[in-house]
Amino acid sequence: MHVRSLISKEIISTMQQIKHALIEKISEIRGAFVEDKGATLSLHYRLVPEDKEILVKKIFDRVCGAYRVKVYKGKKVLEVRPPIEWDKGKVALWFLRKQEIMLGQGNIYLFISETMPLMKMHLKL
Repeated sequence: MHVRSLISKEIISTMQQIKHALIEKISEIRGAFVEDKGATLSLHYRLVPEDKEILVKKIFDRVCGAYRVKVYKGKKVLEVRPPIEWDKGKVALWFLRKQEIMLGQGNIYLFISETMPLMKMHLKL
């Protein structure tokens, strides 16, 4: 199962529009690239010359400002996420509930993520 299947077609369309607009507008800026992560988009600019970084940020803000999306800023990366309240933990719990309905109680699942070093799990045995 892919997280993208949990997102509406409208949101997927919006994310694709943003992706194409970003790619078009940054195509002339050496070192900038868009990564499509399925449910999110990342605009990387760590390889962009220093004098062009502000331009990349302005383009990103201009493109994303036209849509209702969540924006996150990291170290030389700008991320666009759908305007939904989901994270890896919520997806894991959703998955567990689906599996419990399909397979019954008593199963144990282990979720491992490099970005979640500690995750509390409640297991019914």
